[in-house]
Amino acid sequence: MARTYCFDRIISEQVAQGAEMVINLAAGLDTRPYRMALPASLKWIEVDLPPMLAYKEQILRTRKSQCVNWSV
Repeated sequence: MARTYCFDRIISEQVAQGAEMVINLAAGLDTRPYRMALPASLKWIEVDLPPMLAYKEQILRTRKSQCVNWSV
């Protein structure tokens, strides 16, 4: 939980300072684009293995991302 809090804070601070893109390597089941208050213009790119990304998309199919969210 401390790790999640720390990364949420870092991301929020960077976005507040003007960051326009987040690249999340080994994204796993990270739900930050869905649960954090992020600007709609922020580009969030998730990189992981195709089976993991497909599983995550299935789980979150009824949710709406707060920003532009791509998976590769």
